Amino acid sequence: MPTALEYFQRVFDRYPVAWDEGPFLYRQLNFARNQVARDCDITIVYQQIAEAEVIYLPRPFLAVRRVYLKSNDSSIIYALKYKAIPYCPISEWQSWPLNYYLVYPNEIHILPSNFEKRMDRFFEIHYVPKCQDMSNLSDEEQDLPEQVFELVVLQVCMRLAENDLQYATKQYFENEYKLLLLKIPKASILTWQSQEQP
Repeated sequence: MPTALEYFQRVFDRYPVAWDEGPFLYRQLNFARNQVARDCDITIVYQQIAEAEVIYLPRPFLAVRRVYLKSNDSSIIYALKYKAIPYCPISEWQSWPLNYYLVYPNEIHILPSNFEKRMDRFFEIHYVPKCQDMSNLSDEEQDLPEQVFELVVLQVCMRLAENDLQYATKQYFENEYKLLLLKIPKASILTWQSQEQP
């Protein structure tokens, strides 16, 4: 896996400008890595038994793509719908969860909260996690696969060119980024991590 040093070497090969190693460069690198993770849908699948109305993901999310309610015998496969804000359910008891809303950094609240909680059902969440920050040249990439290395480099180049007010250069890197992004199918990189099997 590439290190921060390898990222920066490739960035300065593509955009040869003088920079000192400092917090600004690491902010640009970490922002670029998160942007690539979101654009490529580098997804983690997390499972939790359907016995609580709040799900705490093991890592902060950049995006939550899908929340499913599933059963052990696979007879129930149901996708919950996203609601931007919580609501107070009517006083009637609900047997099925219907919706969810997000609370950053890692909470998913299931609506209504008075659904039937059963051990033989579980929630399956497909989400894009926030990349762990790099802060040293020796830090190794833990979250992104090697096939998106060049995308991260182009994102950093775009941001450095914009900071230098080189908008034509930024546009060049942005066009190259979009073309390269088309070669990587979205959601092609899927991992199962931190599972809690029912």
